[in-house]
Amino acid sequence: MCGYSRKAIELVKEMTQQLAMEDEKAAAKTAKKKGKKKKKPKANVAETSAKYGVSYFDIYSNDETAEFLKAYADWPFFPQLWVKGEFVGGGDVLQEMKDSGELLEVVREILRGESE
Repeated sequence: MCGYSRKAIELVKEMTQQLAMEDEKAAAKTAKKKGKKKKKPKANVAETSAKYGVSYFDIYSNDETAEFLKAYADWPFFPQLWVKGEFVGGGDVLQEMKDSGELLEVVREILRGESE
């Protein structure tokens, strides 16, 4: 796996962890309103990844799929981040979006249908 792919996976994990923390805080707030005690929020990336269908695919394991995605996305490089069938960007674009806060907003909007 190349460095750009590793970085893209790290960025996705960061965004997933952020969503997990948001989910836990929302659950704690709801529990508090109902008079129940809720444990301190703890991000669970694995559960949140499953909840939102986050997965990874080694594009280099299948040349046919790689060529198809390059053409379909009109983006000739990997890694590529796709969320619910929508192409979000490549490695350098993902880093820029993360730095500006835009990546979390895009992922949140696509996965949850909401934005802040």
